[in-house]
Amino acid sequence: MQNRRGFIKSSSIASLGLISLSQNLYSINRFSSRKMKISLMPGTIGINVNANELLDLAIKNNFESIYPLINDIKQMSTIELSDYLDKMASKSISFDVSILPVDFSQTNSIFNDGIKVLKDYCKVMKKIESIGFCRWIMPTSNNLTYLKNFKTHKERLKECAKIIGDNDMKLGLEFVGPKTLMARDQFSFIRTINELRELISEIDERNVGYQLDTFHLYCANHSIEDLKFFNKDDKIIYIGKAKNLKKRVSSYFQKNVGSRKTKNLVKNIHDIKHIVVSSESDALLLENSLIKKFQPKYNILLRDDKTYPWIVIKKESFPRVLTTRRVEKDGSEYFGPFTNYKTVRTIMGIFSNLYSLRTCHYDLNQKNIIERKYKVCLEYHIGNCLGGCEGHQKETDYNIYISNIRDFLKGNLSSSINYFKNEMEIASDSLKFEKAQKAKEKIELLENYQSKSTVVSSKLNNIDV
Repeated sequence: MQNRRGFIKSSSIASLGLISLSQNLYSINRFSSRKMKISLMPGTIGINVNANELLDLAIKNNFESIYPLINDIKQMSTIELSDYLDKMASKSISFDVSILPVDFSQTNSIFNDGIKVLKDYCKVMKKIESIGFCRWIMPTSNNLTYLKNFKTHKERLKECAKIIGDNDMKLGLEFVGPKTLMARDQFSFIRTINELRELISEIDERNVGYQLDTFHLYCANHSIEDLKFFNKDDKIIYIGKAKNLKKRVSSYFQKNVGSRKTKNLVKNIHDIKHIVVSSESDALLLENSLIKKFQPKYNILLRDDKTYPWIVIKKESFPRVLTTRRVEKDGSEYFGPFTNYKTVRTIMGIFSNLYSLRTCHYDLNQKNIIERKYKVCLEYHIGNCLGGCEGHQKETDYNIYISNIRDFLKGNLSSSINYFKNEMEIASDSLKFEKAQKAKEKIELLENYQSKSTVVSSKLNNIDV
C-alpha cells in the first residue's frame, strides 16, 4: 500500500483540487477559463503551522493557494484580517476550499453538532471569499453496508449542500481508490469516479461536484480515457478512446488534417467530455456499447447490432456451450464479453478437449428421450458426444460438465482439475489405464493453461438474461 506522501515524492505530482460546477467530469470548455492552482494544505504533507506561518511558507515556495485555517482566521481582528488578505493579494495567493467539518459516520447528535459548526464556518468562508468546502468519502465501514451508507451520505450531504449553497459556495466530493482501503473494515464503500458520480447525481444539488485528487485517481487505477464529442445540440456525433488524452484531442485540430470526415467532425464540435476507465479492455467495451446506444454520425464501425463475442451456456436440457455476438433474453448464461476472439477460440478448444458436449439442436427433454424421438449422430460414433439423445448419458452427469465449465469461465479451474483427478484414480483402481491416461492428459492441459494465465480471470462477468 502506498501512502500519499510516498506517492507525491515518487511521482513529483502535487494534489490539485477542482470543483466542477456541473455533474459532468472533465468538461474541457468549462475548465478553459478556470486557472488550476497548486494549493498548500499543511495536513496533507504532515506539518503543523498557524495561518501566518502557512502564508509565509506559501510565499517562500511559490504556492498559488492556501488552505483556510478557520479557527485562526476567526481569532483575527478586522485590521489583522485585512492585512492578511492584502499580503495574500500582493503575492497573488487565494484561499483554497476548506474541509467540511461534519462527520457522516456517527450518530445524528454528532452530525447535528457538525451542522452547527458548518454554519459558523460558512460565515468565515464567505468573509474571506473562499469558493467552498470539500470532503473525501471514507471507502469502508464496519457498521453500514454499501446501500445503507449510500443513503446516509445522500441525505446528510444534501443537507450540507443546501447550507453551503445558501452562502453562495460549493461542495466538492472526493473518492478514495481501492489501493488505500482498510482491510480491517467489514464493508466497502465508494472507491471510483463512477460510484461518486452516482452519489452526486442522487444528492441533486447544483453546487455539488467533484474534488479531483491525483493520488486518489492513481489509487483507483483510472488511466484510460474514453472520449465523447458533443455538438451544440448536445447530440453525440463521435465516440472514441485514447491512452493519451492530450495527443488524441490535439490530433483533431492539426492544420494538415487530410480527412474530409475529420474536418466536418471538428467543425461541428461544441463540447468534449470523457470517461475514465481502468483498462484498455474496459475502454473497448465501453466504446462499443456507447456507439450502439447513441449511433454517432461520424462513427462508421461498431454501429450494427453485433458486439464483442460472448460464451453462452444455453438454458435447456443438456445445455449447449456456444459462442455468440448477440445477447438474447432467453434465460441463458452469458460470459464475457471478450475483446479478443482468439481468447474465445482457445477456451472453446479446451472445452472440446475436456468434455463430451453435444452440438446438435435437438430438444432433449425427458419425454423426447423416453419416446426415442432422436437417433445418435456421427459425433457419438467418433467419441465427441456420449449420446444423451438416446439416454446413453444421464443429464445429471452431463450437468457436472456444465458446472465445471461455469467455474472455469469464472476463473476457478480447481473444480475441473479435482474432477479429472478423481476420475483418474477411479480408472486406475479399476485397472482401466487407458482411461486413466486420458484423464491425466486433461489435468495437464488444465494446469498448463492455468500457468499461462492467458485469459480467464475472476473479473469475467456472467449475466443471466
